[in-house]
Amino acid sequence: NLTKYYGDNCAVKKITFGVRGEDCFGLVGASGAGKTSAFDIITGTRFANFGSVYIGNQFVNRTQGIGYCPQFDAMLPRLSCRQNMTIIAGLIGYKKPHLIVNEMLRFLDLNTHANKTFGRCR
Repeated sequence: NLTKYYGDNCAVKKITFGVRGEDCFGLVGASGAGKTSAFDIITGTRFANFGSVYIGNQFVNRTQGIGYCPQFDAMLPRLSCRQNMTIIAGLIGYKKPHLIVNEMLRFLDLNTHANKTFGRCR
């Protein structure tokens, strides 16, 4: 039952949904319907006025780093894929971002693309 107000404007009103672990999930709606606000609450960027987020039966708080793919490219096209990933890892709080980036690149088998500019990684 997530609800979010901005002043008197109710951007998200009592939404509740579930997603199975094996599913890929997308939220579709008209402009101004509250999609971004809902995802901001789920990912911890904003607080809900009412309601809580759970994954399984586990309460999710703001510091757990839930992520999602935004509707636009959030990468800097002139930097390498590795540089973009390192910046983001640093922003979300990794003390040694280059280590987690190297691990992710290896796990995802993307080392061959790591030093290409982001615009050429697609």
